[in-house]
Amino acid sequence: MQELEEWKRSFQKHFKGSSQSKCSRFYVDVSCALFGIKPVHLVDYLPQAQDPHKLQLFLQEALSESRDHHEQDLCILTLEEDVLFVNCAAALSNKTLPVFVDVTKGLERPRVMQTQQDFTQTHKLLSGMLKNDSPFRGDATIPIVCGDSGSVLDGNVCSLFGVLLGYPVVYWFDTSKGYNLDMEKLVCHSVLAKMEGVKAVGHTLFSFTVPECVLPSVQGVIDAWYDTVRACATDKQVELEMRKETALLPTIAL
Repeated sequence: MQELEEWKRSFQKHFKGSSQSKCSRFYVDVSCALFGIKPVHLVDYLPQAQDPHKLQLFLQEALSESRDHHEQDLCILTLEEDVLFVNCAAALSNKTLPVFVDVTKGLERPRVMQTQQDFTQTHKLLSGMLKNDSPFRGDATIPIVCGDSGSVLDGNVCSLFGVLLGYPVVYWFDTSKGYNLDMEKLVCHSVLAKMEGVKAVGHTLFSFTVPECVLPSVQGVIDAWYDTVRACATDKQVELEMRKETALLPTIAL
């Protein structure tokens, strides 16, 4: 990958007008994807990167001088109207099943699902799109692939994104009924990443919420997940810090 100063020049060339803070955040995100710390990223803070072709051109230039040829591990995945970049090898090697929490509208309280969702469908979807001989892939160094979100997890896009982004706890709900987390006390878990020499203080790498009422049932899963992620980050000299805060809001949109 390019040195930081070269990265900044390429970033301004492809994403004119974007701030230096966004440039630094993106550098950390791409680095953490390449390192396998967080294989899948949704860059919702950089509107210009929502154009998959613009993102493709930038990443191919930024990674073209990589001694480790990291660009061969990446692809750009489009789902619905969202654009993600993916470390394919790391994403496919992670078969850890998150805990699903049912937040279907009409339930008295959120609850951990006793019969967990079948993650094999999600992994099969990823495998079909991301493996090297996939018909979705073209000849580009960093290909753009299109995903079909309706074929897994009962078409629940919210759940699919939670799984793709690597969260240890993922919301699920009956799409015919909708969801309800209004006035439910939620514990927000934020994992901040810091890399030496990169001014991205307080950059949030992971952020997910868990209803306080189910937290005792899933705390062990969260702790084990964080230990694994932190071990990977430490090996790559990336410093992580988890922060928690409780929120109670009149309306929640997933």
